[in-house]
Parts: sequence; C-alpha cells; structure tokens
Amino acid sequence: MMLREYLKLAGVTRHELHHSERGRSMHITAHDLRSSTITWWAVRGDDALKIQRRVGHEDLQTTDLHVRLVEAADPVAFGVPFPPLPGALLE
Repeated sequence: MMLREYLKLAGVTRHELHHSERGRSMHITAHDLRSSTITWWAVRGDDALKIQRRVGHEDLQTTDLHVRLVEAADPVAFGVPFPPLPGALLE
C-alpha cells in the first residue's frame, strides 16, 4: 500500500497530500516523516535528551530545534499527539 492510501485510511484529508497539481502538491520524504515524529514527541512533552537518543542526533542542539518550534507555537494548533489509530489501519 502507498503512503497516500494509508493517509486516507487514517482520515488525513489535506488536499495537497492526495492530489498532484502544479504548485500545490506536497512531496513527502522519509525525512519529513521522521522530522514530524520528533516534533510530535516534543509536543507530547517527551524529554529532549530521550528524543535525541531515539533518533541518533549527535548534538542536542539539533533536537532542540524541534523543541523550540513547539514552544513557540500555539499549543491548540497541534491537537492530540499520537491519538489511537483508526481500526482500518490495524486490519
């Protein structure tokens, strides 16, 4: 199954993630997904040192970029970190 199919099953409906249109489509890489996960861990309140160890950053400053991004953002904008997966994804 391709990433776009999994996104649909998860209820992710952002147009740019599902349609390739000139100037509007979003190309997602594995690094983007990794970066998003690090940011969500920071939103959840995970310790920065533990995040650093999980992802293998040699320098805590690299991890701290994600933590600072979260601290500067509106907490309501993020929603719930890691909500339960929809049943369709677990089948």
